[in-house]
Amino acid sequence: MTYFRSFEAFFELHSRATEEEKGKKWAFLANVKSFNEFITKELMKKVKTNWTKEELKVYTLIYCANADFYESKFEMDFIKSKIRTSNFGEIYDEFKKDNDYQSIKKIQLLIEEHGYTNDDMNALFEEIKDLFLSDDKYHILEKNLNRGLKRILNS
Repeated sequence: MTYFRSFEAFFELHSRATEEEKGKKWAFLANVKSFNEFITKELMKKVKTNWTKEELKVYTLIYCANADFYESKFEMDFIKSKIRTSNFGEIYDEFKKDNDYQSIKKIQLLIEEHGYTNDDMNALFEEIKDLFLSDDKYHILEKNLNRGLKRILNS
């Protein structure tokens, strides 16, 4: 299957394609959504769904601490000061094994599973903001992650 760099390229080729070729290409595009749903279901099987809200918060804060690809000592100390759980190391190790997509999906799925309310989300984002400011630097990457997470998690 050919992948297209833009919709314009797709439609240019599509206009010259046979009916059979057109059907295959449209089927491919229709299956993208199914593929994303499949990946999400497969990921859910691997997600440790018995995390508490506290553990989810720790994972989310670790994810956010890596927004600028560097975890400062101030950020890690901030996270440790905000938790009561003793399994920080396990959560950190799991985060290190996950890629960006897996991390975001885990956070999304577990927020949904725990039934976060608007107040819960506001409190989480307040802690994320405090984390970003804990090293007295609010990098553009941190600002962008904060904005992106709000869009993803509040949708």
